[in-house]
Amino acid sequence: NNQVTRYDLDDLPPQQSITTANPDFALSALHEVLADGWHIECSADCTSTTQFPMQAGISSSSAFCVAWCHVLSRLAGKILSPIELAKRAHRVEVTHFGAPGG
Repeated sequence: NNQVTRYDLDDLPPQQSITTANPDFALSALHEVLADGWHIECSADCTSTTQFPMQAGISSSSAFCVAWCHVLSRLAGKILSPIELAKRAHRVEVTHFGAPGG
């Protein structure tokens, strides 16, 4: 079941609520970095695939959040330390959605 999602930074969908059944961590991360004043001036095509089932308890969403936040930091010209990257990914997954995180 392949899903393709495109985001226009000038016209993002609204941030999802904490009660969302299927949280969009990529969208949440975009809202987080833009709210923090990051400027992403270029476009990019990014692909994420997995064969792991959702909510399997193997921290795949946490790994995705870390990787996606790293991509966004590079697109914005930011260099984050591993701790800064972990904190940002934590905010995207755990703080915003109340997900258990890995």
